[in-house]
Amino acid sequence: MVHTKVHSIHPEHLNLFSNSEGLRTVLNLLHTIGPDSWRVLPIARDLMIFTAHRFRPVALSWGRDQWEAASAAFLAMRENSVRSAEDPWAAITRAVQRAMIAEAEGERSLLSTDKARRPEKRPDAKPIRAGEYEEFIFDVLAPALDGTTEAVPDLVVQIPASMLIAVGWSVPEALSVVEYVCHRIADLGSHASAIDTLRRDHSMRVRCDLTTKQWGHLIGFLVGNRRNPEDVLFGAIIRVLTGDTLDDLLSDAELCERLINSAPTHRLRSV
Repeated sequence: MVHTKVHSIHPEHLNLFSNSEGLRTVLNLLHTIGPDSWRVLPIARDLMIFTAHRFRPVALSWGRDQWEAASAAFLAMRENSVRSAEDPWAAITRAVQRAMIAEAEGERSLLSTDKARRPEKRPDAKPIRAGEYEEFIFDVLAPALDGTTEAVPDLVVQIPASMLIAVGWSVPEALSVVEYVCHRIADLGSHASAIDTLRRDHSMRVRCDLTTKQWGHLIGFLVGNRRNPEDVLFGAIIRVLTGDTLDDLLSDAELCERLINSAPTHRLRSV
């Protein structure tokens, strides 16, 4: 693996890259000059070296090369939405995380990255490689660039929580249970271990006032389930991480059935 040499970056450039407003200034400059600016300007070269170094921990956590993360960041940096974002570095970080997850899932499922992002393009059964005994390994919380854990991305909580609210959960309950599940599975090494661990979490089930069956449906909705070792169904959390929208989730009849079955009878209402 090629390592970045951050010490080779011009000190003034390094100061600009160290905060989101400085980054916004650089991106606006590159956009104004035009596409060739990325090829000819020293500040563009320094930005990509800095970016590869910054996102190296994220890439490694998904078994990818740091320059794959830098490439995903480069694509994001050229978007108007990133330049105008409240926090450009945060927007780029989310884009890189989604790209690394999709790359890893696509490689394991023998799919293109585009297909890995969209559930309707995924095969019904996962291909199993020779010598592959573990399920899809995932981290909901990618390692932060400073070595600590980042906050859960907003949409990862908001989209599943909004669906729970639609079937009768209160806003505080829905947000609380989704955040709780996100943080519990962040430390687990596989999809299967996440499901098994949460199914045995009786204290949270009781706090949510759910029966064992309803709790199982809730875990199925948020995290997913397994019909058999070759047939894995991902839940709302991992699907939002890989780029699915609320419309994508609502169009999945099986996922919505798990959602409805997770609501306690006294909460369920017509919507």
